[in-house]
Amino acid sequence: PYIHDIKGKGLWISIEIDPSWRTAESLCEQLMHMGILAGAYTETVLNLAPPLVVTHEELDWALVRIYQAFQGGGILPIQVP
Repeated sequence: PYIHDIKGKGLWISIEIDPSWRTAESLCEQLMHMGILAGAYTETVLNLAPPLVVTHEELDWALVRIYQAFQGGGILPIQVP
């Protein structure tokens, strides 16, 4: 319910989030604490740019953490299994 739009080309993804939920910068900060570096393009747009060489296992690892960040509601630190 927090995602307004997802755009991308290949693995370069931009996620537009609901500004009433939280800012893209706060979501980037949470992801950083979880081991993922992302960028905030604007207050509502989160950019994901994985490395050029990435494995399926690494993508799965990252997707779990991104999902958890969206479920966490901005609470830091979040518990990651």
